[in-house]
Amino acid sequence: MAETSDIVERLRAAGGAECLAAADEIERLRRRRDDLPLRRDGETFETWFEGQLFRVTIGRFADARLAEIFIGAVKTTTLFDHLARDTGLLLSLALQHGATAQRLAQTVSRDSEGRPQGLAGHVLDAIDGGRNGVV
Repeated sequence: MAETSDIVERLRAAGGAECLAAADEIERLRRRRDDLPLRRDGETFETWFEGQLFRVTIGRFADARLAEIFIGAVKTTTLFDHLARDTGLLLSLALQHGATAQRLAQTVSRDSEGRPQGLAGHVLDAIDGGRNGVV
């Protein structure tokens, strides 16, 4: 997995307000990480996005805050599966460093009606029944 500094560098190189804001947020949060309980329940559901079926498993901190998100395409070892897994790992890293699901959902790309344009926003909205977003 790429180091956090590599991810921040890539976001900054990509440019755009959303990428730069995400890079700033990651840098701010990477100095601390909330520990997860060694044993924790997981909730799993499936969701369709852009014609692909994804399986999502989430874990929470002891205080019920969202702590980790594992995403995988049902068709494993495909490009969609790799992109989904990386998306889940990056969301988890941000959550464990203090970002909230609501803040992440508000940061991702959305269309003019507030619908998420990418898998990260779609999953965050699906976890909380759409209440995370800016709709």
